[in-house]
Amino acid sequence: MNRNSNISLERAELQRMEEAVRKGHYEIRAKIQAMQEEEDERLQKAHNEAIRKLREESEGVLREHDAEKRQRAMQMMRERYEGYLNEERVKHRGQFYKMRELYERQLDEINRLTQRQVALYSEQIERMRKEMEQEMRQKEQEMRQKEQEMRQMEQMQQEMRKNAERDAEKHRCEMQTMKKEHETKLDEINRRTQMQADLHKEQMERTQQEMRKNAERDAEKHRWEMDAASYEARMAKMQRNAQAFVRQQVANMQNRQIDLAELRAGFSIMQGEHNMQQALLLLHIIANYCFEFANKFQESYNTVAEKKKAVENVGTLAFLNPFRSNSEKTELNGAEVAHKTIKDLLIPALHKLMTAFTSFSAAIGSIKLKDEIGGQVTTVINNFETHIRDLTDEVSKTSNMQIESVTKHEIKMRSLLDELFDKLKLNANDKLEAKFIEKQEELLLKMQTYIVPGSPRIESTFELSSMRNTLPSASISKE
Repeated sequence: MNRNSNISLERAELQRMEEAVRKGHYEIRAKIQAMQEEEDERLQKAHNEAIRKLREESEGVLREHDAEKRQRAMQMMRERYEGYLNEERVKHRGQFYKMRELYERQLDEINRLTQRQVALYSEQIERMRKEMEQEMRQKEQEMRQKEQEMRQMEQMQQEMRKNAERDAEKHRCEMQTMKKEHETKLDEINRRTQMQADLHKEQMERTQQEMRKNAERDAEKHRWEMDAASYEARMAKMQRNAQAFVRQQVANMQNRQIDLAELRAGFSIMQGEHNMQQALLLLHIIANYCFEFANKFQESYNTVAEKKKAVENVGTLAFLNPFRSNSEKTELNGAEVAHKTIKDLLIPALHKLMTAFTSFSAAIGSIKLKDEIGGQVTTVINNFETHIRDLTDEVSKTSNMQIESVTKHEIKMRSLLDELFDKLKLNANDKLEAKFIEKQEELLLKMQTYIVPGSPRIESTFELSSMRNTLPSASISKE
């Protein structure tokens, strides 16, 4: 659009120059015509004067009575009149030719100067047109580069969002898989424990049967050596041992049910901490996006300010070089468009940051923190929310003071995020792992150390090392 306006201005200037040259031609031709009319009038006056004199002389001659003398006088008068007319005609024709040659030379000089000036103006206009076309190509190339950078930034943002979603989905799948593995292991432990208890019960029944048979056989064999009191005492002792074993098995089953409930509660706490960590990670990613856009926003605002100063400096000398003023205005318009584009991207990003912050606050509310840490985290969350709202307001205003405030809010929000990462060091997974291992060790210790009188020692069928290797490590839970 600016290039078309400049070309139209150049065409108007050429038309004005042609009109001035045409007007000069008309004036010179009018002067020549006036000079010719003046010369004709002067010749006509001389002709009339000569006729008048000729008439006066002819009247005097006609008064003469001699015909020959009168004829000679008439011949002399005619010759003198013709000579006078020839002299006047030659004299006026020479002056007219001189004036016409002078005006023609002036007209040729004017035409030559005009053509030279038109050629100079044409060369200057052509040179300026080429410069403008080169500047426009450079501007178009810069705009294409900026559009390419914006597309790259959008692609990077989409890729990072996809990576974050993919990592979150992967972590969620791992947690579900881990939970299923733990439940499977617990079911396997319960099944093996039940099988061990059934085996112990069968072994106890066989032992009791064998002991009864042995007792009966010994009673038949040594009846004369034993009395009824000693036999009843042995049987009572065996019954007490059997009842103690049954009570122990019932207590073990109750303890396993309690341990399972505690394990499920630990899984719920760990899932809440995982949701909170996922929300905090998403908040940190979106905050980094917002910080990058805020830096771009500040750079574009500074560029607009510099372009405005350049336009003001060029404005005082615009009459000397109007094309430079137009180029500076074009650069200012491009910078303002880029600034507005970044602003339109930054404000929705801040709204997304507020949405992620709301999700993080809800996730924080679902877990239980210590009183001291909970108060500190609440203070940090409130300060972060205040800074998000203030930053959104400052970006929507946009002035020198607001740009400085944007920088301050960005620095404070970065420090608050770092403080949140330092405060929220969760260990539900570690506690659950330690408690699970402790319970299993207690159960195995009981199973290994419990001995039924008259029966062989129960051998352990579990290995703590293999079970410990199957549990999730603390580093994975922290990640």
